Amino acid sequence: MHVAFHFDEALTRREEYLTPLRDIERRTISSILRSIPLYRQHVRIRSGIPSVSSLPRGRALLHKTVTSILIDASVWRTIGSVESYADTLASRQVSIELIEGVTLADAIAIHTLLKECADYLGAVQVRADLPQHWAFFVASLPLRYRVYRGQVSLLHSDFELPEIKGEDDRDHRWREMLERYLTTSNVTSVGFASLDSRELS
Repeated sequence: MHVAFHFDEALTRREEYLTPLRDIERRTISSILRSIPLYRQHVRIRSGIPSVSSLPRGRALLHKTVTSILIDASVWRTIGSVESYADTLASRQVSIELIEGVTLADAIAIHTLLKECADYLGAVQVRADLPQHWAFFVASLPLRYRVYRGQVSLLHSDFELPEIKGEDDRDHRWREMLERYLTTSNVTSVGFASLDSRELS
């Protein structure tokens, strides 16, 4: 099961040397580590801003499009008002953490932890077989992290490696900050992993 957790960056707390998206990412990872039993932790996280620019700007069309994304009898969601969510999408910067590989019970547990945060908007199940879901969530959000039995991996392209590029473009400072933040969240290690690794499947 894939679930997209939504955040309003205008309400995300500001911290020196930390972007709102980074703060959202680390809270989401911490929630995964605290919610899912160690033996079942095997998820990937897509993170970023969805393809809002491709949505229609007119209010009526925007609401219709957002409704087609959120309303489906077979999709689990905690976002209550489609109208208010459409307004938020149109006027503010919404970040999404798309977690791939959770159960419904996992999603509910993660949602329960995140809903205490002022910037959290809610969650919606993502079905890649639905064209609107694939375009809005999966296709527009890059893979950023993998959590596997307490091991958190920051995903990177092989082109960021020093032996290919000539310099190491991986974000070591962010890895160190994330490791310090997760010390109380049952994490066993924080490192890097290649997007091309077969272990990511």
